[in-house]
Amino acid sequence: GISSGFLMFYFFKSALARQYLKASLLAISALILLVVGFAKPIQITINYFQRPAPPVLADFEEANSLLRFFNFRTGSFEIIKAPAEWTENDSRVLQAKTGKQNRVRIQLREPHPDWTNYKQLQFDIFVTENKKGRLLLLLRDINNWRNEDGWDAYLNHIKLNPGLNEVTVSLEQLNKNIGETIDNVTQNKPLDLTRMQEVVFLLLAEEEPRTVLLDNITLR
Repeated sequence: GISSGFLMFYFFKSALARQYLKASLLAISALILLVVGFAKPIQITINYFQRPAPPVLADFEEANSLLRFFNFRTGSFEIIKAPAEWTENDSRVLQAKTGKQNRVRIQLREPHPDWTNYKQLQFDIFVTENKKGRLLLLLRDINNWRNEDGWDAYLNHIKLNPGLNEVTVSLEQLNKNIGETIDNVTQNKPLDLTRMQEVVFLLLAEEEPRTVLLDNITLR
């Protein structure tokens, strides 16, 4: 923006001085800078309105699916065609490969925060290479990300078996678990389902790094 401003200043200066060739080159340069500079924000804005509305949170069919994920993440991500071993799926899925710490963190920004009309969160996760693992699922509302100890208001460990895992989380049960301790962390604050902020999938690999596939993140 600053560079384009300088170019436009000199464009008008050159135009007033009747240096038309110079003014044309400056105008073209300013336009190119604006297009390049605003391409990403425009793409993010367009993708925001292309996101599937609830009950679908992510199905990875749209071209810019990865733009919905927050930048802070470990591992590598790409949208691919579901592999042949996932025989029940013939669509596109998110492929996540674990990083050096054997974990993949995916933060999904949720633009439609009211989940009160839904009873379950469901998703499919396919574990490749015949390995087991665990999934730490974090659910956050807009005001209640952390308690005084720095932990999330709701978290749960889900065992992952090799192959397809169809996971269902009861939203009705969430706030009935207040006081429950998971991995020495006590859930002591209720989750506001009317103002949900994000879903975080954190893969904890029990063996060496591997690849997992994620699809059909849906509210029911």
